[in-house]
Amino acid sequence: HPLWYIRAAMYLVGILHTRHHVTFSACDLILRVFKFVFENAPSDSFRGASTMPKTLITVLSALDMTDKFVVHPICYNCHRMFDPNLGSDGFCSACEIPLFDTVASVPVANSLPLGDTAVRPVPAAKPIRVSPLQLPSHGLIEFFKRPGMFQAMNAWKTRLVVPGEMRCMQDGEVWKSIKGPDGESFFHGPSAEKEIRVGVTLSLDWCFRFGRKTSNYGPSHSSGV
Repeated sequence: HPLWYIRAAMYLVGILHTRHHVTFSACDLILRVFKFVFENAPSDSFRGASTMPKTLITVLSALDMTDKFVVHPICYNCHRMFDPNLGSDGFCSACEIPLFDTVASVPVANSLPLGDTAVRPVPAAKPIRVSPLQLPSHGLIEFFKRPGMFQAMNAWKTRLVVPGEMRCMQDGEVWKSIKGPDGESFFHGPSAEKEIRVGVTLSLDWCFRFGRKTSNYGPSHSSGV
């Protein structure tokens, strides 16, 4: 954004959300308060405040901080994954059940003369359940495009290790003992000195308990596996 004070507000909510987990609704509120203050300031210092974004989604898009996921439709019964370009009439090849919610067109009364009716446009069919996917190989390409990432990923080799203290994943037994295809220590073997070896942690953002989804992301993002 060309106005410095609007950029400052955008950076603020971006950091609050990504680093401190402030919710979307709270960030939207912050943006709207800033916009109100800027528009009603007594001086002309904040002229142009009407162009300020009002939602965190707009801010993340403007700052190119959006997720780079490919969203795949999946079967809600067997969790088989399908091509993201699958047509809205797609069925699960194993369960033979539809993958998309479909809403038929219905005539609706309107103000046309002689009591004619018009057909309401059919809304775009949405998958009943989806799974966002990004291959680690693609994510690493974007990751290492950032300045300083190569040095940061090798910093663990020279940091001070305190015996008996678990400060990071490199202090764990798996990191020390896991072997590569050549039988050598994956992270500490001779070949590891010539390459960047990356440890990847996995986490789940959902869970099932007593047959009910207990995460806000469950209905729309999780496979339910």
